[in-house]
Amino acid sequence: MRLKSELALVALAALTTLPLMGCPSPQSSAPPPAPPAQTAPAGRPAGLPDLPPDPRAVRAGGGSATSASSAGSVGTLVLPSKPVPGSALNKFFPGDSDGFKRIFTQEKNGTSLANLTKDGKTVATLSISDTAGNPSARDKFKSAGRSVAGNPATNDGMSGIAVLVGDRYQVKVRASGPTLSDSDLQSWVEKFDLAGLAGLK
Repeated sequence: MRLKSELALVALAALTTLPLMGCPSPQSSAPPPAPPAQTAPAGRPAGLPDLPPDPRAVRAGGGSATSASSAGSVGTLVLPSKPVPGSALNKFFPGDSDGFKRIFTQEKNGTSLANLTKDGKTVATLSISDTAGNPSARDKFKSAGRSVAGNPATNDGMSGIAVLVGDRYQVKVRASGPTLSDSDLQSWVEKFDLAGLAGLK
């Protein structure tokens, strides 16, 4: 009787150590791990290739795309052989405003100048010149790193701004002292009738 019991225990132990026929082990039945999901750029569905960078988003020299494109067109206009009379430029100057007065000081062929005064003191000089009388004056705008009202612009000395309008007319505002900041000078450039000046033939 004791021998039969021992044989039964040995048989049971052998069965528990052998894998069941036709039944895969728990490890083999588990599915393979899924590949890591790829994160798509914002606004792009997964699986599509990335778009190349938009060249319009590139800023040249700290300037905007507008300044880069306008500077690239400098010098393409064929200038006439003679500049316009200085008197034809006067109507494009800004008028008196907010205590500032415009006083014309010089007028000659292709050029007009004025002083900007406040409380009887000159705070800036304003000018328009036709580069038809001096075509090389446009060259400095070919590398312009800024723009004013869509026109290529560059610093004029330590305290001035020069803007090329219509690839022909040079507008300048130059401070005579510390009264006007760079942003003030730009504001005065924008007070000129730049669109009207661009259409002057």
